[in-house]
Amino acid sequence: MLKNLFFKFDDYKLERFQIENLSTSIVPFTFYSLDPLPDKNKLLIKSIQFLDNPMPELEKNIINKESPVVFVCKNSKKSKKAVKKAVELGYTNVYFVENGFKTVEK
Repeated sequence: MLKNLFFKFDDYKLERFQIENLSTSIVPFTFYSLDPLPDKNKLLIKSIQFLDNPMPELEKNIINKESPVVFVCKNSKKSKKAVKKAVELGYTNVYFVENGFKTVEK
């Protein structure tokens, strides 16, 4: 219970600068959208997968819980919940995109 009171979302937040760096990076990361995607041609990140509930997929496919995982949605609300759930499951390198889709659009 106390753990939930002190969860700091700022520790898991990515903003425009970080997204631009990820888009040109060779670091392997998994990017999940929790809402249907806008036009992929308008996005900085092309490898976004849409899954309204990514946790089963995450548990099935991400063997190393230190692998980088990024969540995005329309407005960050669902992404924050997904980050919190992933942290509870033991993932240590998970992030959400601040301000949702408008941050990942070109």
